[in-house]
Parts: sequence; C-alpha cells; structure tokens
Amino acid sequence: RAVFDGVVVGHGLAAGSAVVEPTPALQRSHEQWADAVATFRELAGMDEKNGPRASAQVMDTWRQAKEFTKALEESEAAKKKFPDERIVILVRGSLLADMGRGAEATAEVKKLLGKKETDRETWLTLAQLNEKTKNWGEMAKALDEAEKLSASTRGIPPPSAVLE
Repeated sequence: RAVFDGVVVGHGLAAGSAVVEPTPALQRSHEQWADAVATFRELAGMDEKNGPRASAQVMDTWRQAKEFTKALEESEAAKKKFPDERIVILVRGSLLADMGRGAEATAEVKKLLGKKETDRETWLTLAQLNEKTKNWGEMAKALDEAEKLSASTRGIPPPSAVLE
C-alpha cells in the first residue's frame, strides 16, 4: 500500500490491480467514525513520521463524532507519545476548549509561544480557543498580539503607530 495525496492505494483481489480505498476524510464525511480512525491508525503505521498527525486526526474524528471520552483518551496518549508536537498540542487544545476546559486548553497552547516563526498562528489559535469558551477579554488580547506580529512580519507599522 502507498499514500498519494491522502488516498490509500493498495492491491485488489486480482493480481496487480490497484484499488483506491476511501480516504479517512471521506469516511468521516459519511460518519464512518470507527473506519476513519482505523484508516488513520493504518496510515500512522506505514511511516512513523505520520504518527503525530494521525493521532491529531483520530482526536478530531472522535471530537466530530461527539465521542469526547474517546477523543480525550486519544489526546492523553498522543500527549505522552508526542509531547512537543505542535499539531497534537493544537488539536488537543481545541478538544479541551470544546469540552469547556478553556483554562487548561490555553495553558497548554501557550507553551508553544516563543518560536517566532509560529507565534502569530499560536496567538490566533488562542483567540479561537477563547472564543469557544466565551472568554472575550482573553480573545481580544490574543487577537491584539497576533495583529502586532502580522504587521511586523509585513513591514507595516501596527495601527497604534499610524495613529500617533
């Protein structure tokens, strides 16, 4: 089997005939949650580099299915196995926010700050987490921080500097 653009390609029953299996995204769109999870796990097994992304996709699949206990179990396992993987931290944060655990979600995601090349995206994620938990003040602060980085990365002065 091989993966091309997210599609799993394997061999069919007839020797040498190629069969394209449904992608996990297609399985999710048809609410075939367990099948999607199995496919993501299979993809992770094909190449260990796929592990963090596959775990994040499994978390997100169970979240979409509103199987929060399963999603949380996957997120705990992924956090232990891939403690520094950005995708795992971000998807876990989103899950925790969906479960009403906003303070825990933002605390975990804030650990990603300090890596200049991704700080803007981290601040935007923090704004989204705070929006989910209706923490409007913290959402506004996170958006302000993201805006500062957006302006500085394009060489444009922040709005406050233009008004002065």
